[in-house]
Amino acid sequence: MTGTDMALAAVGVPCALPAGWSELFSRGAAVNPDPSAFPTMGEIRGRLREDHERLQKAIRSASPDDLERGNEIRPGWKQNATDAVHFFAAHEFYHAGQIALIRRTLGRTGAFG
Repeated sequence: MTGTDMALAAVGVPCALPAGWSELFSRGAAVNPDPSAFPTMGEIRGRLREDHERLQKAIRSASPDDLERGNEIRPGWKQNATDAVHFFAAHEFYHAGQIALIRRTLGRTGAFG
């Protein structure tokens, strides 16, 4: 979900992950062996859908100048809002595909749908 958070930031919408999620999901985070420490798939899907709705609303209300405005996504990474949103959407779908394959291998239902 940090991809969606960065896309929101690129269009000027402040956002933050729920408390404790960064510690569980950030790159390099130690794997917590306690499954109850993690949010449910329903909570993750719900948050993702909320953030995508916020992103779509922000894009619809942005002017062309807002979307072409250059900004710093992360230190040293400058990109306009349009290109950043496209990049993060593709990046998240890549990971969604990975999750779908893992869930299928584990005999679980699809992550979405």
